Amino acid sequence: MTKDVQRETTFTQRAATGITARDRDMSVSDQFSGFSNNLTILNRDTVSTRYKAITKRLNLDFWEWESDSLHSLYSGSYGRGTAVRGKTDLDMAFWSSADKFCRDDNYDANGQSGLMQATRNSTPHS
Repeated sequence: MTKDVQRETTFTQRAATGITARDRDMSVSDQFSGFSNNLTILNRDTVSTRYKAITKRLNLDFWEWESDSLHSLYSGSYGRGTAVRGKTDLDMAFWSSADKFCRDDNYDANGQSGLMQATRNSTPHS
């Protein structure tokens, strides 16, 4: 095997395993730090701004209060602190006022659907 073919084979093997020459020289700690940094969310400000806008809109429509923090919380991977870069959704929990919940829940059919529809109609404004 010629040196060029040998180099190409070695490069192909490394590429297939994701190991580069730089990686071989890094400690496990350095590799893990690099891996962890690649997962770090870079747009926390944008997520926070959107979360607050949605919360404020829902509070106005369901509570008639102007608050961007009451009655909601982050849930899902973002709420657990396990979200990774590139994730595009944000899970939220929101508490509806009892009177609005009971109004929709007391419908003979599709009461919860009505509540979801009211939420969906509210959020495009945020």
